[in-house]
Amino acid sequence: MRGRILLLAAALAAAAAPASAATRALLIGVDAYRSAPTLAGAVNDVRDVADVLARRGVETRTLLDGAATRAAVIAAFRDLVAEGAPGDLLYLHFSGHGISIPDRDGDEADGRDESYLLQGFDEAAHPDEQLVDDDLDALFRIAEAKGQQVLFVADACHSGSPSRAVGAGALPTRLYRPKTDPTRPPPIPAPTLPDGAAAGVLAVGATLDDQVVPELMIDGAPRGALSYATARALDGAADLDGDGTVSAGEFELYVRQTVRNLAASKQTPQFAFSDATRRIVAVAKDGSRKPMEAASAPAVAPAALPPIAVHVLPGAETAAVTAMLAREGGVALVDAPERAALLLDPDAGTALNAVRDVVATGARPLRDFPLVVEAARALDGIARLALDGPLAVEFSPDDRVQPQGTEIVFRVRDPALPYLTVFDLTATGSVHMLWPLGPADADPWPTDRGFRLAGAVTPPFGADTLVVVATAEKPETLRAALAGAGAGVRPATVFAALTRDVAGRPHRIGIQAFFTAEKRS
Repeated sequence: MRGRILLLAAALAAAAAPASAATRALLIGVDAYRSAPTLAGAVNDVRDVADVLARRGVETRTLLDGAATRAAVIAAFRDLVAEGAPGDLLYLHFSGHGISIPDRDGDEADGRDESYLLQGFDEAAHPDEQLVDDDLDALFRIAEAKGQQVLFVADACHSGSPSRAVGAGALPTRLYRPKTDPTRPPPIPAPTLPDGAAAGVLAVGATLDDQVVPELMIDGAPRGALSYATARALDGAADLDGDGTVSAGEFELYVRQTVRNLAASKQTPQFAFSDATRRIVAVAKDGSRKPMEAASAPAVAPAALPPIAVHVLPGAETAAVTAMLAREGGVALVDAPERAALLLDPDAGTALNAVRDVVATGARPLRDFPLVVEAARALDGIARLALDGPLAVEFSPDDRVQPQGTEIVFRVRDPALPYLTVFDLTATGSVHMLWPLGPADADPWPTDRGFRLAGAVTPPFGADTLVVVATAEKPETLRAALAGAGAGVRPATVFAALTRDVAGRPHRIGIQAFFTAEKRS
């Protein structure tokens, strides 16, 4: 394909598009594959996006499961182009399995083509039921030849492995590893365009090349984090300055950080936007929204921890742990482990989080699991608050397990709001305030300066989550709660204090999960 990033692309209406430009959408979701492993969240993804587009008045067609054939996709896309006019936007969305296959025409630097599997794909019987990136390039050229823009979002992956191995738990992923080199479908005829004709394509990668895309339990159902974040972004949540439009820069910040928040930093979308000011979507036609410094939570934010789906693995203490959790409340016990946001193994004394990292070891179930559950609920609640205004947090050296003595650095390049409060919440329920700690720490922080917090990995080791809260006013309730962290303040107390301080007020929240371990000789 021409020099484009097409793992996941977003080409959206340019600011110069005609005022009468229309948007049409073709959404594809496949859970029930003929031969590839079954998924559970791809159809949910499409319905989420379809609901948002319906509220925006976008003409939308969906192809789900058996209806998602190669012929149907190509025909439906051609119809959208034929029905449209120059300047129109075509939105193509795919949720399902991706694969990596050998490149045949030498246009890929890594020698691999990316492809998206349709419902009927079978390596032996129907290898043609796929969309190779060269096919997508041809479809995009058909649209571009008519002067139309294209938004292509694919919640799938093509290669990779988890960025850190801290558990044996597994989640369904949207990666299929073929046993053969599947026969490629015939090419799609398309016009040849001059160099530079792809300037309207904005590229967004679902994740890094060495990572996979898991299906997560979000809002009580399996979903792809990228589709969920994209739907919310297009519904207006990414309008971080409140001016009634979502720019490319806002879209990138919102989607990247929201996906990382939802996936405990194990999935990182990649973007290639040439113009961060370019308008993605208008979210307020009448211009009635007033500019804001950042997103605001509802005037009355919930102070109670959200419930969490928990699966208790069978063992000698399962009955006792299950009864204890039922008494504690706030827990939905589920029989299927893949539908749980937290897995508890009473016999091993371990807990696994939503992305199946082992976050607690050596726990005494009846004594320690209630706090592990409370910490997981608090983190889920904080992530929900961050949906209204994520703050981009960078972490180095990388998302792998960091051994003792390693210098780790957290950066916020654009604090957005002046009062920064930073704390660490461990998976076992400990809370530690990190900023500000005294008069020497700048408070308020100058918003035209990036924020940096660094330190070396020291005991205790395990699963941690750094939370950065940026507010327009000093968060007195939160800081008072954190001041008691040394006395054993509970995660629920911190969450309640946070919700009170951000309710109805400008805020941003950044989340960064990280893991540490004792240095091995």
